[in-house]
Amino acid sequence: MEDDKPTRQQINLIITRIIQDLGVPANIRGYGYLREAILRAFYNPEVIHSMIKTLYPEVAQSFNTTPEKVLRGIRHAVDLAWNCGNMEAMSLDMGSPIYKLKYKPTSTQIIAMIVDWMQLHTGSEQTLIEPPGE
Repeated sequence: MEDDKPTRQQINLIITRIIQDLGVPANIRGYGYLREAILRAFYNPEVIHSMIKTLYPEVAQSFNTTPEKVLRGIRHAVDLAWNCGNMEAMSLDMGSPIYKLKYKPTSTQIIAMIVDWMQLHTGSEQTLIEPPGE
């Protein structure tokens, strides 16, 4: 059934809600980089295995910047989410106790976890109406 697939706009909405639920402020560059990285990884999950060589350069090209700045921006966004955000709520929504980790998750881990959750749940109309955090 082709109609069950979420639209790109619905996927963008889900990603935006997840990042906001994490507590990443929308006014930092890393927010946009993280959002774009998750979107690209959702549509091409293989890039998760080559973040440095493939994903970050692709995101950098979209924003007319360098892969190093993308990596730094995403790390900053993850740092803010870890230190000031709402990882506990995110963990409960995603079913993975991230907040109980003894170490801050890497950018790759966060992106991979979000993409994995989205791939498992985007076939459900309820998920499309009520993304995590609702």
